[in-house]
Amino acid sequence: MKINNVKFLWLLFVVVFGISSLIFWREYRVLKESTDELFALQEEYRSYLITLKRIIDDIASNSEQEESAESESADEKKKSLNSLDPVDSSEFLIVDRRPTYLKQSLLNYIQEKDLNIDMDEIDRIYESYADHTQRMSTPSRKKVRATKKQSRRQPRVRRRRPLIRDIVLSWPLDREHFWISSFFGKRKRSDGSWGFHRGIDMAALRGTPIKAVSSGRVIEAGLVKGYGNTIVILHNDKYKTRYAHLQKIRVKKGQIVRRGQLIGTVGATGYVRKSGRDASHLHFEVHSHGKQVNPLYYLA
Repeated sequence: MKINNVKFLWLLFVVVFGISSLIFWREYRVLKESTDELFALQEEYRSYLITLKRIIDDIASNSEQEESAESESADEKKKSLNSLDPVDSSEFLIVDRRPTYLKQSLLNYIQEKDLNIDMDEIDRIYESYADHTQRMSTPSRKKVRATKKQSRRQPRVRRRRPLIRDIVLSWPLDREHFWISSFFGKRKRSDGSWGFHRGIDMAALRGTPIKAVSSGRVIEAGLVKGYGNTIVILHNDKYKTRYAHLQKIRVKKGQIVRRGQLIGTVGATGYVRKSGRDASHLHFEVHSHGKQVNPLYYLA
């Protein structure tokens, strides 16, 4: 009995140890994937900071040059004005053009010089001057109505809401190894009718390595009608990406991949439009809540 109890306890210990080891290993894999993704985001953040610092430095240097140019032009204007105007600026007086002040100064001058001038004539001139200044200061109704009509006719400018990117994807191919042969949006089919291209095509040589644009889980890896050899990666509850027309697939369904990991190579499988000898390219799609969106909005 004692031997059986010892064997049972030993077997129980082995089972518990195995289950705990499996749990710890799984937690370690999840933590490692999160750490790798965090390091990748940190590198992208540093690159954004470096780019932002360069832009700020360029703006600061341009503003300093503009300020120096403005100060030089202002000094030149002052010198030219001083050279043209012989009157000292300290002796410059501002003329008061108010009708009451002009009338009173005129009366004081007449009394001082003891001039024989009709006061009724002065009142008449004063009243006409006051009426003229009042008409000049108040705008006419016709002009006001015209400005209102012009303001009504001005078209309203619709401001687009800024795109908030809650995910940043890296490029699936190295930038020096491809060129974009077809963008997201409307394009003509081979029969001349218009269709809608729900991804971007990256033309590259056959066998060019394809990388995962972000960490995630492979939910599809195999041959799909029209797409050829295809890989679909689920990144989170909102986003997934599709890689189509592959020559070879390097991952399996259910596999966890990291950002930048090799998942396949460029090919020309499935239905492809061929304009030259080789139609090899990568058809790349981004799905947001199950709907294809423009990948260029999310690529870093």
